[in-house]
Amino acid sequence: MKKKKGKTNAAFFLAPTFKKYSTLILVSFTLLLYGNTLLNDFALDDGVYIQHHQEVQQGVYGIPAIFLQGSTYGFNQMGGQQPYRPIPLASFALGKSLFNNNTVIEHAINVLLYALLGLILFQLLAHWLPSYSILLRLSIVILFLAHPIHTEVVANIKSRDEILCFLFGAYSLLYLHKFIGSKKLKHWIYSSLLFFAAILSKESGLSLVLVIPLVLYTFVGRKLVASFRILPPYLMATAVYFVLRTVVIQPETGELPNDVINNTLYGAASFAERSATIVALLGEYIRLLVIPYPLSWDYSYNQFPILNWGTTKALGALVFHLILAYWAIRGLRRRDVVGFCLLFYALTMAITSNVFFLNGATLGERFLFMPSWAFCMLIPILFTKWLQADTQRWLPKRSPIWLAVMSGLILLGTLITIDRNGDWKNNLTLFEAGVKAAPNSARVHASVAFEYKLQAQVATDVSSSRSYFEKAEAAFAKSLEIYPEFEYALYNFGVLYMEIGALDQAEVYFQRLLEAHPNHEGGLNNLGVTYFRQQNYPAAIPYFNRLLEINPIHHQALTNMGASYFNLNEMTKALPFYERALELQKNDSNTYEILSRIHNALGQPKLAAHYAALKEGLEEEFGSR
Repeated sequence: MKKKKGKTNAAFFLAPTFKKYSTLILVSFTLLLYGNTLLNDFALDDGVYIQHHQEVQQGVYGIPAIFLQGSTYGFNQMGGQQPYRPIPLASFALGKSLFNNNTVIEHAINVLLYALLGLILFQLLAHWLPSYSILLRLSIVILFLAHPIHTEVVANIKSRDEILCFLFGAYSLLYLHKFIGSKKLKHWIYSSLLFFAAILSKESGLSLVLVIPLVLYTFVGRKLVASFRILPPYLMATAVYFVLRTVVIQPETGELPNDVINNTLYGAASFAERSATIVALLGEYIRLLVIPYPLSWDYSYNQFPILNWGTTKALGALVFHLILAYWAIRGLRRRDVVGFCLLFYALTMAITSNVFFLNGATLGERFLFMPSWAFCMLIPILFTKWLQADTQRWLPKRSPIWLAVMSGLILLGTLITIDRNGDWKNNLTLFEAGVKAAPNSARVHASVAFEYKLQAQVATDVSSSRSYFEKAEAAFAKSLEIYPEFEYALYNFGVLYMEIGALDQAEVYFQRLLEAHPNHEGGLNNLGVTYFRQQNYPAAIPYFNRLLEINPIHHQALTNMGASYFNLNEMTKALPFYERALELQKNDSNTYEILSRIHNALGQPKLAAHYAALKEGLEEEFGSR
């Protein structure tokens, strides 16, 4: 039927404008979404990977060491199981040298990298969906940019690893298409190097090894087996990554602990319970994609309790995923974009899904960063198909409905994102929001309790300090109600009481801590200090002694043990502990003073004068600086 004059689809005329200004539209929209994060401080793991990371704080001079050790070694000097993500750490080290890790600039870098990712994804869609309207392709990218599930990644400086991983991965796919079109070897090499950069940013990029042949099969038209023939350079990059990781990260000595607080699945009593809970968690990931509210920085024990196959959540999620699997296989056979989206989601979720191995978290919003791209592709395409609209040029009677729904989704996502960004202002705002979103997480309550403790210490008036102390007390109690053996909560609850001089109550929590975790160094030392402050030195000594059996170079334990014997007037027993402490810290003037007093008590005036002189010389040296 001939169209009436004046009824021409508006998108037809707007297409050139969208194409011309697509870069401006995407960058401006990203700035609108995340501009308010520039006012945020450091939060959450920023301390681990930036503020207190020794190599990062060395600036560019620390970059070589960053590539030669695990990514958390610079924070705690501990080997064993840990991530290997040198590229984001190197960017933080560069930021230290250039602008002292100024939070405004660091947040701005995250926002600009996110905008760049949007631009690359838009270019990818030109290869994947060349016959689709530019407005449809643009709406897919805008929907991705606006999805609130990404706030944890963009608003948290540390999560630059996620952005860089997907950015390098998307660039790798883009150069793959250039290689297919040009047959120039350099494009294949660039693609392989960018893939290597992706996995050096975060290990989740490894899933792209299987995404690459899927892209060739679906969008280039290669046969399935032939699509895998392009993989050798990517597999070589993967092998180099694992060799590097193996060399720089020393294996854990002994059996790794089952960390229930991080991953609830370690608490499953059987395979049936574990599998049912994993499937239910996969269902929760889908819910977060569809309804990204409320959002939390943490979903650890016991926000999602262990389930069995008799629960609706597990069975419902199983049925839903079986349906998705059917449509994925069906779409794969037809080289259909719907099948591609479902398989892209499954492949990019595989590493962090807990299906094949248990990772360091029960569930995490950041794990959806790359997989959500498939969801944001799928929704506009399925809606267009449901409307039976022309994907190149929408029918006049259909386009208003499509535009209204897509605009509504994008507007809703924008509002939730901007609001959620405010929660990432600092640790206190983030943890308080977490209590509302994940009220059954022991870590959420313990973390906000610790922040309240810090606020109580810096409060300028007694009333505010008391209020924060009471909030901390209640939050620690709630955390231990959820998980009575929670090491972090038990230790810091004891410290809370210790700091205000409530030693009897501090003793209770340190005792509980040691019952659950007998070798906890902080607990052993602080329980000893609790008895020491009550002048019960015989009760304190066994705990300091036990700590030194575990860690013979624990400086505090050495000085505390020496002080206990000193106060008992057992100078010959106190002496060796102070001497060992001095070997560890030669610039401790207090140790010199105590050693002088011990030798004086033992009738050794020359040695007493020697240590007194050393103390005086040390104080003069540091005083002149």
